[in-house]
Order: sequence, then C-alpha cells, then structure tokens
Amino acid sequence: MSDFNLEAHGITVQKVLRNLAPALLYEEAIRADPRCCIADSGALIAYSGTKTGRSPLDKRVVKNPESENDIWWGSVNVPLDEMSFEINRARARD
Repeated sequence: MSDFNLEAHGITVQKVLRNLAPALLYEEAIRADPRCCIADSGALIAYSGTKTGRSPLDKRVVKNPESENDIWWGSVNVPLDEMSFEINRARARD
C-alpha cells in the first residue's frame, strides 16, 4: 500500500489503512482493541470510549405537514427538509 497522508486535515498517524475488505477491517479492529468482537448476527461490536450515547443537539426531524404541529421544534428537534434528508440517507448508504 502506498503512503497515504492526512496531515492536510490536521490528522497525524503513523499508519493509515484504507479501502480494506470487511474481513480485514474486522481483524484490525479486534487486534487493536480486545473489547471488540463479532456478534452472532455477524456485526462488529466496537466501543466508542468516553464519548458514548447520542448527540441530542445533532438530532434532525423531517418537517412534515401531517405531524409538524405535534413536534416541539427547537434546539433538540431541529427541522430538516425532505430533500436534505434524502441526500444524507444516500450518503449514509454509500
């Protein structure tokens, strides 16, 4: 694998593993953190460390005419238009 550098993004690490097959990603995760394991469903179980739980200020709700009057809009339930949701969902699937 050729040298790959992330310094332009403010990230300095000795080794970057990228575009690995899923089996190799599992292997690396388990080697790096003995708490990682594989669930009976085949999913990798990994722990996030001290930052756990959801980020309530990052929650977005698609504003829908049928339900918009039933939502408490504000800093926790931030409105999101449907097009932005579809774009984010496509990115997550990719």
